[in-house]
Amino acid sequence: MAQRNNIPYAPNHVDIRTIHSAVDATVAVGSAIAHPCSGAKGILLAITGSAAVSDLTGLITFYASANGVNFGAVNLLMSNATNAIEEGIIHVANLSQASPSNTKFVWVDPKILGPITRFKVPIAVTDGGSGAGTFTVTASIQY
Repeated sequence: MAQRNNIPYAPNHVDIRTIHSAVDATVAVGSAIAHPCSGAKGILLAITGSAAVSDLTGLITFYASANGVNFGAVNLLMSNATNAIEEGIIHVANLSQASPSNTKFVWVDPKILGPITRFKVPIAVTDGGSGAGTFTVTASIQY
């Protein structure tokens, strides 16, 4: 079996990773875990608000690295922000979530994945007053 990032994998395999689990505070870029993704064909990010989300907003941004050390924000995330067919796909810099028991998705533009070896997804959590609840962020990486 082939190996990628020292892990056995099968071609066309999807690796689902929990990036942040039930966070209620900001996780900065420096504290975010660097996830390997060499050879990925696609990356889908999802942010889910818990049932108790109230007065909180979670904002995720995609940071990429070609050498696994230096990371920079990538503003080529693909979204259908209003879920309107006529809108089509647009590029966005980040994805915001403030709804309880709801999941929003954003895709990393596959045209930029070639040189990326690792990525980070920091989350900025802002409290609108009496904030409650948590956010979970997952990534589906297709090889």
